[in-house]
Amino acid sequence: MRQGFLGRLAAVVVAGVLVATGLVAGSAQAAGSCNPAERGYMMLSTHTTVRLERTANCTYYGRLVETHPYAEAGITFNIRVERREGGSITSWRQINIEGPYGEYNTAAVDGWWSGAASQDQHHVCYAINYGFWTCTGWVDI
Repeated sequence: MRQGFLGRLAAVVVAGVLVATGLVAGSAQAAGSCNPAERGYMMLSTHTTVRLERTANCTYYGRLVETHPYAEAGITFNIRVERREGGSITSWRQINIEGPYGEYNTAAVDGWWSGAASQDQHHVCYAINYGFWTCTGWVDI
């Protein structure tokens, strides 16, 4: 019993030291410090677009807008939003849509607040039927 207590105490002390020294990375998302905006855009046809959008909470998501009332059955749209920091992709979210037409959003990935520009970048990509990816350019905050 005593050893269990000492082990827990040691874990709490180590965690406290890491937090106090800043060695634990905090959230890269700062709520309320970004303006919602469309940051990237690809038009696939007169009825189909793929967009990278940002929220007021500094998160980014991919958006498919398909307006053709007779969107072709049997085609799967793959939409992906990606985030990179320091040249490496650190997170991504993907959806695979098999119709009907409409508007679809991926889940969101975090982004740095405006004062930390150039800390990360985002882009949106699409593929058809799990094929090759086509992406917008990387966008800073």
